[in-house]
Amino acid sequence: AKVERAESAELAATVLAGEKSKLAEKEQSARKTADEQASLALATLRSVIFRIARNLKNVDGAAEVRTQLLTTAVEGLNKVAKTLETRIEADRALIAAHNDIGKIYMFVGNLEKVNSSEQALHHFQQARQIGEQMLKETPNDSSLQRDISVSLELMGDILIPMGRLDEADKAYAQSLAISEQRLKQTPDDIKCMQDAGFGYEKVADGLLTRGETAKARPYLERCVGLYQKIVDLDPKNASYRRDLIVGQSKFGNVLRNEERYDEAAALFRSCIDGCKALENIPDSGAQLRDRAVNLNKLGAVLLLQNNSAEALRVFGESLEISRAAFQADPRSVTSRHDLSIVLKRMADASIAGGDPEKARILLTECLPIRRELATEDAANQSLQVELAAELADLCSLELESNQKDKAAEYLKEAEALLKGLSEKQRLEGAEDKAVLNRVSELRTKLGG
Repeated sequence: AKVERAESAELAATVLAGEKSKLAEKEQSARKTADEQASLALATLRSVIFRIARNLKNVDGAAEVRTQLLTTAVEGLNKVAKTLETRIEADRALIAAHNDIGKIYMFVGNLEKVNSSEQALHHFQQARQIGEQMLKETPNDSSLQRDISVSLELMGDILIPMGRLDEADKAYAQSLAISEQRLKQTPDDIKCMQDAGFGYEKVADGLLTRGETAKARPYLERCVGLYQKIVDLDPKNASYRRDLIVGQSKFGNVLRNEERYDEAAALFRSCIDGCKALENIPDSGAQLRDRAVNLNKLGAVLLLQNNSAEALRVFGESLEISRAAFQADPRSVTSRHDLSIVLKRMADASIAGGDPEKARILLTECLPIRRELATEDAANQSLQVELAAELADLCSLELESNQKDKAAEYLKEAEALLKGLSEKQRLEGAEDKAVLNRVSELRTKLGG
């Protein structure tokens, strides 16, 4: 009887083990199927988002539809991403998904009535963390290293306007270190050259934000040198030519800051011509916006050369481009921000040219745009500082017209904005400090 019981127990254990094995196989198969379905859904949603952003970008009247479709797609992408995050092994597609969501928050803006900058940063950080987790298993995976580098660059891009410059510097430096190491391993690889060029460009962005032009110069020299080398290797590739124009344009900022105005103006004119040449070439990545950015830079240099008439003409050309983009997509953060920038620049040129009334009209149009952007994204410090600068301009105009009450209202609003930022100890950029000084000077003029 004991033997029979033992045999029965052994048989039962064998059967139980077999059933457990079958159950484990079924569960593993189910997880694999769910993972494959989630990955497929992820790829499909990313493709949908890309097509929405590309195909409706310049379609008149499509802005509201685009925003609605993107909002729905982002919601779906978030759900799928959360599903994938429960897996033991992360997926490279998930890194790309988080970066995609972050970029939508960056460029399309306030989809869910939240601070889009904070949401963008969260997703870029998630992408980086997943990549670093995966890299522990495959530390020599060059492609995965690049994914992490891209996420770090995107983190820096959003940390700068948030006023978190130390963190941005660190993210850019880490990204560049990865790109430099990859370039060292494959020095003739164009993609590695391009990534290193981006890395030098981004580090320079952080330094220029701080006003550290001398430190930024060597990084931009290396950047432009790599971009030029890439163009020399493949001169027919319009996308590479666009990268070179971007690098040259940023080097123009160095020349401007060094007060080498003639050289800066010549370089910006060359960039404008380059933009025009690329605008009708498929897959170049060029946009009319590229030309508008360089027109704004040229106009700023012309103002420094006391040529307000020519500056107004140049800003007028930029304004035409920015108005068209705004009319095509009035809810886009980028289109609204670009329009506010050129309106402000034209107002500066009008004041320099002795036409304060024209300046008042331009600033009055600009003010509600800047107020709206600053309200929608309170975490974006740059938007708050730009609004304060706008209010300071209006205060100055009202003071010159002897309208002290109106001037005081504008100044009070500017001071409140800056006080809130100062309490967070984040006003470290050169532009931040310039606005702080200007507001302080206006307070002295107003008395008290």
